[in-house]
Amino acid sequence: MNINRTHRLTIVDKKFKIFQVNQAQEQVNLKIAQKANIVRIISQDHKEAA
Repeated sequence: MNINRTHRLTIVDKKFKIFQVNQAQEQVNLKIAQKANIVRIISQDHKEAA
């Protein structure tokens, strides 16, 4: 019984860690997307100014 409980906790812990990693990856992707958008906006401004 005790072993079972610990095992279940380990599974939950692993799922939570995977979730955290996914969240971190999403944050990174968002930052990359924001940078790409900024670059796109800047290049559009240059085209309009030229």
